[in-house]
Amino acid sequence: LFFELFFFYIIFFVLLFCCLGHGLLFAKVFNIQNYTSPGVYGLLGLSSLTFISYVSVFFIEDKTYFNVFVLSIGFIFLFKNIKKIYFPKYFWPLILIISCALLISKTHDDFPFYHLQQSLNFSLNKIQLGLSNLDFSYAYHSSILYLNSLFYLPYFKFYFFNAPNLLFLIFFVLFSIDYIFKKNSDIIINFFTLFSLIFVIVKFSRLSEFGTDLSGQLLITTCFIYLFKIIYDKKICIPDLKTLIIFVTLSITIKTYFIFYSLLIIFSLYSIGYKNAINFIKSNILFNFFIIIFITIFFILNIFSTGCLIFPL
Repeated sequence: LFFELFFFYIIFFVLLFCCLGHGLLFAKVFNIQNYTSPGVYGLLGLSSLTFISYVSVFFIEDKTYFNVFVLSIGFIFLFKNIKKIYFPKYFWPLILIISCALLISKTHDDFPFYHLQQSLNFSLNKIQLGLSNLDFSYAYHSSILYLNSLFYLPYFKFYFFNAPNLLFLIFFVLFSIDYIFKKNSDIIINFFTLFSLIFVIVKFSRLSEFGTDLSGQLLITTCFIYLFKIIYDKKICIPDLKTLIIFVTLSITIKTYFIFYSLLIIFSLYSIGYKNAINFIKSNILFNFFIIIFITIFFILNIFSTGCLIFPL
């Protein structure tokens, strides 16, 4: 039992580093290499993996070994570019403390209702049309459930389905702590970040309380921090703007009601001025194309499962 638990923890840490690697790779492809915080790269990695899970569900049935391959790419890329991330002294103690949340005796109330069955379905089957006609629980859409399918691994099977939510929390905490002590940042943003971090730790102290929407809430909180930074700096920071757009996009796919936070993108573009916004759109065609494809797949998957463009609006 001790050996299995130890092995379980080791694999979780490997998964964490795989996400960091995918974040680095994602940042390199879309030219967002302006950070050193593992929190930012971790969240970018989860965004990248979510997109991969969206695409893979159209082409691959049993994803067990495909998942190993995809995650290994992230781990190898991190190993080759490890110097691009600054790991603070509190990194390992913090990870060890928060990862204790993996040892739970109770999952979220919705986990047996639709989280588990949908995640399993995406892990072992291609996309299937009209499943909501068989059971209403299949109508609920969340990209977290697709992301879970990438954590279906040999031997452990579905026991890492709770890992993505915990990784979102870990990377958010790392990002927040890094930003709170960041030099040359506005004190108002620092206090907002500190308050948000305290609230999250106090409110969501147990993994059993994590629904699919919590990860979206963490992403939106991060987006507000970036938005305030864009406003207070009064200058264009392309990586910050791109990161905000990616996180808003991902949050929309996590839970439908986050679609209203797309206004954050509009407001951030307005904040940098009309001409700068136009130049940003023109000079980042690949990035904009990625965002459009991401949202398009989100709509397609909604239609395939329920017949609705957006469910349950």
